[in-house]
Order: sequence, then C-alpha cells, then structure tokens
Amino acid sequence: MPRLLHAPITAGLLAVLGGCTSGDAGVSIDDCGQICGDGPLYMIDQLGFIIADDAGIDGFDLDSSTDDCGIPDPAAPDGTTGIDNQFGSVWTTLPDTVSTVLPAAIGDSLADGTLMVTMELVGQPNIYAEGPAALVFRQGDGDVLTSPDGRPLGGQTIALDSGDNLLGQSPNATVANGELHATDMDLILRVAFLDTHVELLVTRGMARMTDDGQGGLDLKLGGVVPEAAVMEIVTGLGGSADVNIRAALEAIVPLLIDVRTDPNGPCDGISGAFWGHAVPVHLYSDGS
Repeated sequence: MPRLLHAPITAGLLAVLGGCTSGDAGVSIDDCGQICGDGPLYMIDQLGFIIADDAGIDGFDLDSSTDDCGIPDPAAPDGTTGIDNQFGSVWTTLPDTVSTVLPAAIGDSLADGTLMVTMELVGQPNIYAEGPAALVFRQGDGDVLTSPDGRPLGGQTIALDSGDNLLGQSPNATVANGELHATDMDLILRVAFLDTHVELLVTRGMARMTDDGQGGLDLKLGGVVPEAAVMEIVTGLGGSADVNIRAALEAIVPLLIDVRTDPNGPCDGISGAFWGHAVPVHLYSDGS
C-alpha cells in the first residue's frame, strides 16, 4: 500500500483557497457550491514535463527576470527569453529513477484515479467567450474509464472526492477566441511514485489552454515548486528508492533553486512546466 507523503505547505494552501474567489471576474465559488456550472467541466487525461531540446525549452517567464537567483534563464524555441523551467532544463541529468519512472508514474496515476484532476471554468460559458474568468481544480473520485492505451476517456461521468477536494485555482484568468490564459495559479498534483503517494505543490503558476478542435483542451502549465516540498518528498521516498538514490537527489535539489515562492522572499523554489490535455466530463448527481 503506497504511503501518503506531502509537504507541510499543502494544508496551508488549502486553507488559503477556502474562499476560492476570482480576483478579476469577482466570482465567488462559495456562492454556488462546489461546482458553479458556469462553463464546461474537464478532467486532465495527459500530463508530462516539458523538456529542453536543441531548439530551446518551452515554459513561462514566471518572475519577469532573465537571471533571478543567479541562474540564467534559457530561451524558448520561438525566441522568447526568460523562460523559467529548471526541471526541464536539467531533466536529462537527473537519476533514471526520476527521469524514467516519474513520467510513467504520472500516466499510471491518471489512469487509476490518484491524479484525477477536474478543471472548471468559472464566470464564462466557454473559452470562446471573451472576458475575465476563474479556473478551479478539484479532486475527482471513483473508477476512471480508460482507452486501451490507458488514457482517461472523455464524456464519462465522475464524482468529486467527498473530502476536502479543492486542489487549487487561478483567480485571475481570461478567455477569448478559444484560448484561456491564467496567472496566480496554485495546484496540488497527487502521484503514486515509488510506493509513495506524493502531493506536489505548484505555486505562482501560469497556464495556457487552447481548444483542440475535438471538444478537449491542449494544456501548458508552469509554476514554482518549493524546494522544501521537493526535499520533503525526496527524504521520504520508500520502496525501490534506495539510500543511494535519495542521497543523490538530496545533493542535487538545492542546486536547482532558480526562483522565489514569494516575489519578495528568498530564492527557495524550483521552476517547472508541463504539457497536457484535458477531456470534457460530466458530474455525477444523486438528484438531491
């Protein structure tokens, strides 16, 4: 049975998100219950790290700087400078236990419901509307219907976790012409990794979502992972993560710090970016 392991900051994040109010749209999630029903509900069915290649590295400029914390930021393939994606920049230098096992663990966690992330667009009917909105992430519950290749299927009916299911939000989002852009995003990702249930916090995040032409969304997500959260996970890894692997990661992680979790605070975070996809789903109702 995998153990649950998370950084202490998670509880604080959930407390902060309790009000779940959109800054620009003025939409209070508390006014309409757990699901507002303003727009469509999606579930993430693919998620992976954006990794550097010979053309550069994709991601976001999270801190409006090209060399904050003493580490120069690379450029994107389109020439955009100041890209904050430290995980993707050093991915090929990480131990195989991380660079090969973690992507597979994410896929497995999507299929078995551990990483069952629902996304609701609040304040607008769809991404073809125009104006401010909010984005809310919640933990789904129940069995996940998957395709033969293990991807969660669109169109299925899901339930929300009966506990504290709020995983994060972006209170400042905008939609127009089939695109969503979000800032100030916080999100908790739950993954079963090396016999451990990991909860990884992504904060100070940004997102870009576009219509895939088939009812789903293509995703690009980026943000800052607190170094303390990464170290909490690394030092608690069990199962096939032996002492040597943990020791190697403990030595590497502090060297990766390139951003700040608080713009006015110390350098204490590691930037990263994800590619992904989401499919439309329906919410189960018992009729009450």
